[in-house]
Amino acid sequence: MWLNQTAALNFRNRKNSRHAHRPIKHQHNKPRYKRAFARFGLLYLNDGVWNGERILPEGWAKYVAAPGPDQPIFPDGRGYDAQFWLYGAKQGLPEGVFTADGARGQWAMIIPSENMVIVRRGHDHFNPSEGFEPEGFQLPRFAADVLAAMK
Repeated sequence: MWLNQTAALNFRNRKNSRHAHRPIKHQHNKPRYKRAFARFGLLYLNDGVWNGERILPEGWAKYVAAPGPDQPIFPDGRGYDAQFWLYGAKQGLPEGVFTADGARGQWAMIIPSENMVIVRRGHDHFNPSEGFEPEGFQLPRFAADVLAAMK
């Protein structure tokens, strides 16, 4: 079933490369991966429906966008549930915003109230003493700027 679902979204396998003295490097800086991440965000924006076919259970997107019972404590007040980070007014964004976070600066932010998905691909360095936040780039501020520019 999963193979049929990923085929429906037109996902392609990532290629790995191995350098002589380095570990495997995933090739997710390629344009096709960016498009795949955007399609992933659109799948959630459309409540799990892709080209008229239901891929995810009905209501799943609303489930992941609602705070779970046990919330992490972050100074910026964001929430978490079902492997998605949750944003809203405390971060200067509309209520109900949720995002899938990838490694070191890869985000697919779903903004249902604006019918929008923002994909950010980057490579951020992390400072472990400051928690999970990358130094420099701030996703909520970036998303708020994109929303302001679109109006």
